[in-house]
Amino acid sequence: QTYNVDHQTIDSAASATAFLCGVKTRQGVLGLGGRAVRGDCSTAGGNQVQSILNWVMDAVTFSGGLVSTARITHATPAAAYAKCAERQWESDRLSLSLSLSLSLSLSLSLSYLSLSLSLSLSLSLSLSLSLSLSLSLSLCIMCRSNIPPPPPPLSPKQTLVPPLPPISTHLPTIPHTGLFNQGHMQYESERNQTKEPSLAEMTAKAIRILSRNDQGFFLLVEGGRIDHANHENWAHKAFSEVAAMNQAVHVAKDLTSDLDTLIVVTADHSHVLGWPAMRAGETRSQVGLSGVREGEPDLSRPTDGLPYTTVVYGNGPGWSSGLRANLTQIDTRKDTHLTKK
Repeated sequence: QTYNVDHQTIDSAASATAFLCGVKTRQGVLGLGGRAVRGDCSTAGGNQVQSILNWVMDAVTFSGGLVSTARITHATPAAAYAKCAERQWESDRLSLSLSLSLSLSLSLSLSYLSLSLSLSLSLSLSLSLSLSLSLSLSLCIMCRSNIPPPPPPLSPKQTLVPPLPPISTHLPTIPHTGLFNQGHMQYESERNQTKEPSLAEMTAKAIRILSRNDQGFFLLVEGGRIDHANHENWAHKAFSEVAAMNQAVHVAKDLTSDLDTLIVVTADHSHVLGWPAMRAGETRSQVGLSGVREGEPDLSRPTDGLPYTTVVYGNGPGWSSGLRANLTQIDTRKDTHLTKK
């Protein structure tokens, strides 16, 4: 039952609120019940609902964590902690600290302002000022006891972390935050292994940290870029992300016990991804999931005589016209190939 209060086809904010909080809500709303109105923050009061992560953290004796290849303020991870009437309000609270942190932040350490200001150029003026000043303040507080030489300014393509050591080399204490990109992490097929860990590696590290608590823990793991690739009709990338998620599930099973651990693997919503009709018992082993089929003499051949991909999307950017494209000379296994209807 993946419908929500006001839409038949649900989005990730409402669906994550449903499976993490047990309450159906409106499209685009995080951590609020169905009486909240999207985009109207005045309706948030009295409509906040608690997620399983809230319950775990309130219990004190348990531990909780989030792992995602999407940015940590994106819809699915945000539903675990946010109480917000609009999923797009990912940085609205930053503006509240502007008047308080202005003079204090500037006086603490100008060497760190270059980092924070360079990150804020893509944001609106009101939010960029508060983001940069708040970030510089937190950096100074964390580093004042042992301040390293200031890092050089980052270019837009650089990451916020140095080259990764093996992610299992040490186990930091709780609480712990690891942010490996300025936004979403790279697609698995494009990932730089020296700068970004895989979903399986992050899952393993999170479980090892959280399992130190012998009272138990809750961990939400999201392969967030599966959804992003499907939205773009990039079938090959989507399958690579699914394979990465599969590896993360196997890691989770290896690091836990069936006797005391429940692992739930699910999707928050589906996509318009389908397979053309095939004869019972027929396999796709020769052409693969992202390959092209020519049709068989004893099967129903396409009436236009053109080859077709093994998988198709019902809508999205891959659509071009009412006529099917000739895929004879097209490499459908490219990551950026737009799989068409």
